[in-house]
Amino acid sequence: MQITRSRVCCATCAHWSGPRQLDSYCTSVIVDREGVKGKCFVGGRSDPQANGSCAKYEKWSGLK
Repeated sequence: MQITRSRVCCATCAHWSGPRQLDSYCTSVIVDREGVKGKCFVGGRSDPQANGSCAKYEKWSGLK
């Protein structure tokens, strides 16, 4: 599943530690499946589909 860089969600955040990779253009995050879990380094969320309600969100530096 691809998640674009403009989408504010856990999988595109610098603080997310779950499995992910960049697409070949570094414009999207690829996760194995919808709802894949990962821990947030600042605590709380573990769902990559979480919307932009997190006050600690920072875009992952790997994304252009």
